[in-house]
Amino acid sequence: MSAVLPQYLAATAAFFLLGLLFSLAEWRWPLRPMNRRRELGLDVSGFLLSWHLSNAVILLGQSALEGWAPRPELDGVPGALRGVAFFLAADFFKYAVHVLMHTRWLWPVHRFHHSPKQLWWFAGNRASAAHVVLHFLPTVALSWLLAVPPSWVMLNAGINLLWNHVMHANVAWPAALQRSLEWVLVTPRYHHVHHARTPELLGTNFASVLTLWDRLFGTTVSPERMAEDTPFGVDEPLPPLLHLMMGVAAPQQPRGRR
Repeated sequence: MSAVLPQYLAATAAFFLLGLLFSLAEWRWPLRPMNRRRELGLDVSGFLLSWHLSNAVILLGQSALEGWAPRPELDGVPGALRGVAFFLAADFFKYAVHVLMHTRWLWPVHRFHHSPKQLWWFAGNRASAAHVVLHFLPTVALSWLLAVPPSWVMLNAGINLLWNHVMHANVAWPAALQRSLEWVLVTPRYHHVHHARTPELLGTNFASVLTLWDRLFGTTVSPERMAEDTPFGVDEPLPPLLHLMMGVAAPQQPRGRR
């Protein structure tokens, strides 16, 4: 437990340092014109909730699992192999949970994340409380199941932090570079398709880091199909802020996107 606070402070410093770099990139090479102040209140609210709760789930979950019985059956498996298996499994479960959050009954959990009408690195942190818990609990469980050390868990968290900034960034990367990377990795334009409000693009490009899962399960769509002026956001009235941030459906609110 004593290591939780230093890890939290280090993670928060990394978050804002990366955010500063992405802000500079968005200022120098913007993909779309935007006014950050227009929805900044919701972006800040989303960050304060999702950042602190995600750290609590990961760090406190790790601390709680330290007292559990060791996994002697994994002693002969190299640590690096367990680490790679952990990363792949965690990335897959993020994909799977993401797909489930686009079903009728779990859409209220995910709606806050899709509410931004402008995408930039900070807007990608909007997430309801239920979204955060569902998103990160499999990672904590896998860390125990595969007996990976806390350092691997923090490395995985760092990769996901970086890539959350990357895929929501309002940065005009060279199209040829993104096209090449998309065989393996999620790029900004690849993920922006997922946030498009256009009906034919709904329910696509769910991957968090590796595009492998979208390709395996037939949910990938080429970013070439998205027009430059495609709107983002949701095509339904938003519930009161408390319902939105908790991830529950307000009375008489539509309960599904798919």
